[in-house]
Amino acid sequence: MQKLHHRIDNIRTDYINKIIAEIVKTQPSYITVEDLNISGMMKNRHLSKAAASQKFYKFNTKLQAKCKEYGIEQRTVDRWFPSSKTCHCCKHIKKDLEFSNVTVVISKTKISMLHLI
Repeated sequence: MQKLHHRIDNIRTDYINKIIAEIVKTQPSYITVEDLNISGMMKNRHLSKAAASQKFYKFNTKLQAKCKEYGIEQRTVDRWFPSSKTCHCCKHIKKDLEFSNVTVVISKTKISMLHLI
């Protein structure tokens, strides 16, 4: 059982490394990361096990190190910032946007959220 947990841990760590390498390889001028309420997630009995296994801290520290290495600015956004309600083109904020009105498009190069207004 311990071998299985170790293998899963290695798979997650490898995935984190690959995602960070993929992000940094695109050479963005900055990377924005949301400030998540991890301690609140850990108090929720339905989320605590999943949140603990995701390695948010490890992801963030590795991303910070890579950003520093490649000279990329890393920004942290408040968890209450309405990023999914803000249009990336015109910056218009749709206050009453519900998740049922959002379409997520996934391709090999990027993930986009299209808001159906």
